Amino acid sequence: MTKYLVCILMLTPIFSWAQSITGTVVDSDGQSIAFANVVLCQSADSTIIAGCTSDENGKFYFSTENAEGMHLRVSYVGYKTKYVELGVSPLRIMLEPVILNEVVVVAQRKIYEQRSGEMIANVKGTILETLPKTTDIIAQLPFVSSQDDNFTVFGKGTPVIYINNRLVQDLKELDRLMPSDIKSIKVNTMPGAKYDATVGAVIQIITKKTQGEGLSGTLYAGSKCSELWSAEEYASLNYRHNAWDVFTSSYLIQKRQQINMKANQQLSLVDAVHRIGYQEEEKVKSNRIAVVGGINYNPNEKISAGMQYVLNSAAWKDDMYNHISHTVNNEMELKQQLASSNNPDHTHNINSYFTGNLGNNFSLDFNFDWVKGNERNNMYSWFPDTHLKM
Repeated sequence: MTKYLVCILMLTPIFSWAQSITGTVVDSDGQSIAFANVVLCQSADSTIIAGCTSDENGKFYFSTENAEGMHLRVSYVGYKTKYVELGVSPLRIMLEPVILNEVVVVAQRKIYEQRSGEMIANVKGTILETLPKTTDIIAQLPFVSSQDDNFTVFGKGTPVIYINNRLVQDLKELDRLMPSDIKSIKVNTMPGAKYDATVGAVIQIITKKTQGEGLSGTLYAGSKCSELWSAEEYASLNYRHNAWDVFTSSYLIQKRQQINMKANQQLSLVDAVHRIGYQEEEKVKSNRIAVVGGINYNPNEKISAGMQYVLNSAAWKDDMYNHISHTVNNEMELKQQLASSNNPDHTHNINSYFTGNLGNNFSLDFNFDWVKGNERNNMYSWFPDTHLKM
């Protein structure tokens, strides 16, 4: 009897080594939702452990060694993100639609499609076109997770991003691309020999073709308020003649943020009562302007070439004040911190590219970037101490 008991105890960890998480994602009508992102996160700090997308029937599956202290984050464009505590599989997860005020989608199209091993997101004529920023669209793509505008593809790491056939070297460039200018976005999780061996995934943004010839332009302005006002302004001009496009644009972002926090704590001990007060005031101010100019040449679908110049100028400033008081036995100790930091940043970037099919199974893909600039980090701090008797 003892021998059998020992065997069972030794086998138990083997069978509990991996846990399967399965389920189905549906809408409020019970219809399955395909290509929803299902992410396993640590509940403590939202660190991503694993991720997958639902299939065409809304079903998902992945396994993990330990699901303790974790939850699922399920998202799909047009629906509220849902956080689900893990339970007995299979799970049935219902997403609620987001009510979009004063948003009219002029055409009804299938948002996501799979073709030739790529996930294609149709932006033009879908709800994706109504999102405020290009980074917001990318964050909604299947297989893609976003944190602080940095993107990760499930199981593939950080993707390289192309706008048409031009490699994006600075993600700030995505801020200058309006969602209304995007036709579709492709997510390729198996790039193949065309790309460097270190590339695990590729995101390619396809912009809309300019219709007609002559001069056209775009003007955009927006603002938001959270204690303080922040604003964004964008303006662009484009001149098109035959296969040539000459363009220029400028982008200004002004961000303002104010943080006020107060906390009090009392600790009663045998010999004394300790009172601790904490107060923090912080103001963040940043201005960034980008000026772009360039030319594109697209004689046909097989050849695309161009060159552009980008000037980025940014200034970031943070003023912070901390006040900590510690009172015990009618004596108060004050500790203060005054800190001020600023980070000026100026860069010049020239990019040229060529991609084309030259016939006889021969193609050429070329991207060149020249960057020059400087960035400084300046910080000043003061720590005055004060002792008072009450």
